[in-house]
Amino acid sequence: MKNVQKFGKSAAIMAILSSAIIGGVATVSADETIGGEYKSHSAIQFVPNDDSTGPIDPIDPIEPIDPIDPIDPTEPIEPGTPGPLSIDFASSLNFGIQKITSTDEEYLAYSQPAKNAAGEVVYKPNYVQVTDNRGTAAGWNLSVTQTEDFKTTDDTAKNKTLPGATISLNGATAVSAATGTASPEVKDLVLTPGQATEVMTAAENAGEGTWISRFGNETDLADDTAALVEDENGEVVDGTINKNKQVKLAVPGKIAKSATEYKTDLVWTLSEVAPNGK
Repeated sequence: MKNVQKFGKSAAIMAILSSAIIGGVATVSADETIGGEYKSHSAIQFVPNDDSTGPIDPIDPIEPIDPIDPIDPTEPIEPGTPGPLSIDFASSLNFGIQKITSTDEEYLAYSQPAKNAAGEVVYKPNYVQVTDNRGTAAGWNLSVTQTEDFKTTDDTAKNKTLPGATISLNGATAVSAATGTASPEVKDLVLTPGQATEVMTAAENAGEGTWISRFGNETDLADDTAALVEDENGEVVDGTINKNKQVKLAVPGKIAKSATEYKTDLVWTLSEVAPNGK
């Protein structure tokens, strides 16, 4: 009887030990990290960028280009405005050499010539480029003013101005490589001398990065094989010029013109827009 009791006690002890071992194994989860874990950190901070932004391709806005002045190719291009909100480039408009007529006429502007990365001369639509590197997404507005009627500085010319001559820029398209921001609104333009005309408007949370208003597309560019040009001796001869069908100068036939050159300036103005347009 004593032996039976001893055996029973031993069995009870073994059962308890086995239960303890099994319970101990059960508390080790396969999902637990052996050796523990440790957290470190990384960070970056941005500030407004005052560096200038160079002109980019209005067809492929990832690529930089080197614009050429279509009025005088020997003149350097005006640098863009400084600051984190900047006008980087705006095309000058050359409407070429034309014969005097007494009928209403529309003259096409030269396309924007430029050198690409390979140094080749290429032709692009006329355009204006703006960069917003403020980092506030506060919005902005771009306008342009034709300062006055086309006029000549030729003292011998009888007709000093071209009253009623009108510049129009059509086919406006917003172009950018930027992501994560809304596009600014762009408009076709008909300029009135002395009056500001809105070109591009970026509302709050729009227009961050570099944006272009492009007038026309590659399909709007074509060679005019009957254009008049000056040769190296200053003589007017037939030539070929690449022109943009979307940028025009309308000149009334009724106004008198002198055999001279007429010019006007376009002043592009970029302003900040407060949040919520206030």
